[in-house]
This record gives sequence, C-alpha cells and structure tokens, in this order.
Amino acid sequence: MLQKKGQLQAGVYEGFSGNEAQASYSVTDKVGILANYNSPRSKKVVYAGLNYSETNHYFGEAGIGLFRPKKDSGNKIRELFLLVGNGMTSYYVQSDADSTGYIDKNFKQTRYNRFCLQGDLGKVSKHWGYAISPRLFLINYYGTTDNKRPDMQNTSNTYMYMECALTGRYTFARYIIISSQISLTLPTDNISYYDFAPWNLSVGLAVNLNLLKKQKL
Repeated sequence: MLQKKGQLQAGVYEGFSGNEAQASYSVTDKVGILANYNSPRSKKVVYAGLNYSETNHYFGEAGIGLFRPKKDSGNKIRELFLLVGNGMTSYYVQSDADSTGYIDKNFKQTRYNRFCLQGDLGKVSKHWGYAISPRLFLINYYGTTDNKRPDMQNTSNTYMYMECALTGRYTFARYIIISSQISLTLPTDNISYYDFAPWNLSVGLAVNLNLLKKQKL
C-alpha cells in the first residue's frame, strides 16, 4: 500500500502456511520495489515407531511495479507489480520395518521458478486500510528428484495458478501496523503431484516509515 516517494514498509507474518517476511519501498512517486521470503509448511510429523514424515517448502521473490501516489488518487490504492522468484519443496516419509526388516523410504524434491503479476485495489485512511489483490502465477517446476517416481526424475513442467487475496490493516501507533491477509489459490489445471497451499490466513506486525523527513505519510 505505497503512497509516496521514500515510503518504506516492512513486516513479519505468521499464518497457517508458515512464516513470511515482506518489505516494499517507493523509489519515486510512481515506482516501487518489493521483496518477499516465505517458509511455508516446514514441519516434521512423528506417527509411531519409525514412522514419520518431514515436509519443507520455501521461496523468495522480488519485484518492481507502479502505484498511484496519494496526491493523485487521494486515499485510494492502485498498484500493479511484476514479481520473479525461486523456491524448493521436498517431502520425506519413512515407514516401520516389515517382517524382513526392510524400512520403506520415500523422498521427493522439486525446485521451481515463479512469475507473478499482481494488482492491488483498495483504500487507506489514518488508521484503517484494505486491499483486494488478484494475482496470476506462472510456475515452472524443474530438477525433480523422486525415488518412487522415476518418470518424474529431472522433469520440467509449467502450470498457471490464479489467486485472490484480501488484506486488512490497522495503524495503532504512529508507525506500527497490525495486518492480516486471507488468500485463495486455484490451479488452472489438475495438479496433484506438486505441493501448494490452496488457502492461507496470516497475521503480523509491520512498520510504515517515511525515509524522506520533509514529507508526511
């Protein structure tokens, strides 16, 4: 939710899908840059005996875009960003030994590049703000390793995803913001092999700073 040159927003968030850190900065009155790091669903689940599974998934991305400054749009938010990122997802599961002493193990790992076109439409006031963000993702999965699926070994597949997010925020101190976001993600094809989160709800704290002291936010 950038509004003018020199504005810096940075925050950390916790959600059902994992932890996230975001930062954005307005280079000019119309051009902004942003960065995002996410480590969703990195967890180990122990069942019984030697049975357990471990999932890891992380990605980082950066982008550049345009926004309408406050002096032109009032309190309305109008933004369009292009983001490029890279990530990795892995899954390991181990089962108890059978009668012969054999322990079944399955490990798969995939890397991916992601490209995102994101728009933001919303409104901000002194304390409250919201934005609706439609997003279009193009994700290229590559370098797959899977000891149970030799047909997927080192394959490369590209899929498109659609997402819509709703963000709300409240400024409860001069520069401190509490923010929450809910999102829904849908693939445009039947994708069952690759890991993705169909929805997420997160909440966190952010700072909203003006690095150009002569201006007010």
